[in-house]
Amino acid sequence: MKPLYYCIPLLLLWGCKNGKESVPVERKSITESVYASGVVKAKGQYQAFALVSGILKEVKVTEGDAVNIGDTLFIIDNRGSALSAENAALAYELSQKNASANSDRLQELETAKNLAKEKLKNDSIMMVRQKSLWQQNIGSKVELEQRILAFETAKSNYKSAVNRYEQAKLQLESEKNIALNNLKISKKSAGDFVVTSELNGRVYNITKDPGDLIGPQLPLAILGSADSFKMELQVDEYDITSVKLGQKVLVSMDSYKGQVFEATLRKINPIMSEASRTFLVEAVFTNQPEVLYPNLTVEANIILQTHTDALIIPRSYLIRDSLVLTAEEETTKVKTSLRNYDFVEITEGLTEGQLIYQP
Repeated sequence: MKPLYYCIPLLLLWGCKNGKESVPVERKSITESVYASGVVKAKGQYQAFALVSGILKEVKVTEGDAVNIGDTLFIIDNRGSALSAENAALAYELSQKNASANSDRLQELETAKNLAKEKLKNDSIMMVRQKSLWQQNIGSKVELEQRILAFETAKSNYKSAVNRYEQAKLQLESEKNIALNNLKISKKSAGDFVVTSELNGRVYNITKDPGDLIGPQLPLAILGSADSFKMELQVDEYDITSVKLGQKVLVSMDSYKGQVFEATLRKINPIMSEASRTFLVEAVFTNQPEVLYPNLTVEANIILQTHTDALIIPRSYLIRDSLVLTAEEETTKVKTSLRNYDFVEITEGLTEGQLIYQP
């Protein structure tokens, strides 16, 4: 056997055999993970939009302000809407008066109905009297027929008077309800000119100034939780089937160099972005940094599984996923398990301390 020559690099004890580098098989823990990158988002983070187009009249908050649900953020010029609301209020007030029982129109119709009722009563009495006289052979048949005709006419007129009264009452009540609905719509429309907060949190960004022309498609501000954050991460389609809810996530950020934070995977969006060929997943901190801001960049490793006391070799020493060089031009078949970017676990074929060679 030819003598072995050993080299000492910075991190590991490497061997050299005929110019080929070698390393011993080591026993240590190995973790398999999926890499993901993304950004920090405030919980509940959203963009505030106006429901109407117009000129921005007032901005009631500044960036960094704390807000509560319902707090006014922006006011849009609504002079036209205010006039419409005033007209609707006047129309409703008038319709209320017209629909009341003592309104002039209903009083007039009710008087006509009462007069028709009295005439019907009188004509009924005169008809009955004339019939009685006719039975006693007093009077003429023409007089009886005239009394019967007067009664029938009075009855028809009374019925018409009642119908006119009831129809007018229904119409006025309907007009009042329509006016009330218009007033409600007008008030709701006026409310559309005020943009309010949808959460208890903080204003992170304001994109418009007073005097700017705005519309429903233009965001006015970004708001979100003031003290609770999450991460939106992009996972490659190649790795997504390995990712499961509840998995541990190790996070590093440029804002906290040298520190690693733990998080938990809480959500997997079940559709792939065709543009980036990635899936969006969400993770929440289990030990959240003291200071965070939306859109901070993060790099994460989603932990799939960890084996302790495992036999490992550098991944670059593995040949076609199942062979390693254990002597000059001699390969040994191995079985593997976990692997990460740098190392792979060997479950069969090698022993601890055995030297393997760079292929």
